[in-house]
Amino acid sequence: MARFLIPVLIFLTLAPVAQAKVVELFASHNCPACPEAHRVMNELAASDEDVLIFTWSVDYWDYLGAPDPRAMDDAKVRQRVYADRFKNRGPYTPQTVYSGMAQGPGNRPDDVRAKLSMAPAFDEVTLEANQKGFVLSGAAEGGRYDVFLLTVDASGYDEIGIVNAVVDARKVGTWEGGEAAFTAPFTEHCAVVVQEPGFGRIVFAEMLSGAAASAP
Repeated sequence: MARFLIPVLIFLTLAPVAQAKVVELFASHNCPACPEAHRVMNELAASDEDVLIFTWSVDYWDYLGAPDPRAMDDAKVRQRVYADRFKNRGPYTPQTVYSGMAQGPGNRPDDVRAKLSMAPAFDEVTLEANQKGFVLSGAAEGGRYDVFLLTVDASGYDEIGIVNAVVDARKVGTWEGGEAAFTAPFTEHCAVVVQEPGFGRIVFAEMLSGAAASAP
């Protein structure tokens, strides 16, 4: 009997681990190319469950029409830092950023898939929610990381079909590896993002929607 158990245990140990990644889309409802980018993001979300997408709305196209109701200063700051890091001439829409390490236009499916394949997968980090916030555990190989709590609108935002529109972003602390607790009340539509300082590589991200929500 034991002869059959050993191969099974070895097989389970060698089973592949999901290669999760993050795609951030910077968009505006006044950008004529953005509806196509939202369509591409919807198709990506439907076809690849190991990709977590966040949509950041910016306001620099507001002079072309009504102000974008989801635009935030946090989105503008984040995108400008990315523009400097990637040596872009400036922010643009629709821009996609892949785990903080690659970027490109979000309305071209082939480019999105190619850039996504270049992005690094998550480090081995675990997240456990509790009534006060959450606990991170794992190895911080790069030293210290920024920890963000993002609140998203998962409704799709009317007929446009925006994937996980970010409506609030807060840095809730830093993490240096090991086990660390963060006191951060959250709702059922929140995500934790762990990222190198200066909006560098995203080493981990996970939605908290599957956990019991804390009181706001």
